[in-house]
Amino acid sequence: MKTLRKMMALVFAIVVMFGTIIWTGKGDFKVLANTSPDAWELIWSDEFNETSLNMDNWSYETSPIGWGSMETQTYTAGDNVKFDGNNLIIIPRITIENGRKRYTSARIITKNKKTFKYGKIEIRAKAAKGQGICSFGWMLGDGTGDVRGWPYDGEIDIMQVMSSGVHQTFHCEYWNNQSWSHGCKSYSTGLTPKECAEDFHTYGIIWTDKYIQFTIDGKNKGLYDPSNYRGSDYEKMWKGEFDHPFFFILNCDIGGNAAGPVSEKDWKLVTDTATKKVYEDYFYIDYVRVYRQKENNTPKVSLKSVKNVKGKNVKGKKVKLTWKKVKNISGYEIIYATNKKFTKSKKTVKVKSSKNSKVITKLKKKKKYYFKIRAYRITSGKKVSGAWSKIKSVKIKK
Repeated sequence: MKTLRKMMALVFAIVVMFGTIIWTGKGDFKVLANTSPDAWELIWSDEFNETSLNMDNWSYETSPIGWGSMETQTYTAGDNVKFDGNNLIIIPRITIENGRKRYTSARIITKNKKTFKYGKIEIRAKAAKGQGICSFGWMLGDGTGDVRGWPYDGEIDIMQVMSSGVHQTFHCEYWNNQSWSHGCKSYSTGLTPKECAEDFHTYGIIWTDKYIQFTIDGKNKGLYDPSNYRGSDYEKMWKGEFDHPFFFILNCDIGGNAAGPVSEKDWKLVTDTATKKVYEDYFYIDYVRVYRQKENNTPKVSLKSVKNVKGKNVKGKKVKLTWKKVKNISGYEIIYATNKKFTKSKKTVKVKSSKNSKVITKLKKKKKYYFKIRAYRITSGKKVSGAWSKIKSVKIKK
């Protein structure tokens, strides 16, 4: 009992400090989406290879102190952004002048310019490392889902690097009712803030009309599938929250509920005079990319051989089919018949994706049979089949 009270006290302390409870559940790591690059085609991106921000895609969002999560910075309209030819760099900055501290940073959004509904979305970035900074790449609903606004209109945090850890999260009405302040459902990335600041990583989601799969460097980290929960909660877990367009936000917070206490530790001193000191840090964004799933990207299967098989105590004759396995599918479908148009004595057999052979039994002697095979995927509850293989035939021996 004493241990339970200690645990509850710890949870309460976390809520008071950060305003967020992290929720996880069993079954969250089941992989539904096809993460193969061949399954997707690029429909929009900003590669940040220019010398200035593309204002057809982005706007600067300015703010006073204490905005959002009670941060200490003000967001400026361009003073805290630069480009190095390959990356957008958001610059959180501490200016100490005549004994007074001022914090500034940048926040850019695609609201009213570029919005997206469903797809594979990736942000390749290297986080800032200073004490009291959060590096964020995230999305908010565009207002067309639920007119009440946040959190009812949805939030997807693709990249969330802060002093307390590195998570991928989302907010909606259901999960925000689970804590004293504002809860979220969160998935651990397996990364530390230090690792995120030392190197680039690709933070992603695969967002369909049924679920959201979270990924880091192409590896699945968590799955939000509302079908796992009570049907009565669906309206608060998906509809209005994640079934409409979202826009992008890239920003660096300083201080506040998420970033925590600020100090000059791990910041870079860029100005040092008798009356003024300036510290900077750097949040690098290589690109933001949006892909859509190809209508039919199921790989083609080729039959390697179709051979008569000898066996005892088998009713009728049998034939063994072999093929080379393909990846990222749900299974195989074999069709065979006694004519090349597959209209006479036609039969269909389904085979598990882990197999690369199948023995067909109860065939008639002195008959010629024709065979073909294809792979299929179940995507968002729908069957998507690949192309048929070339037809192979065999005559059943006496």
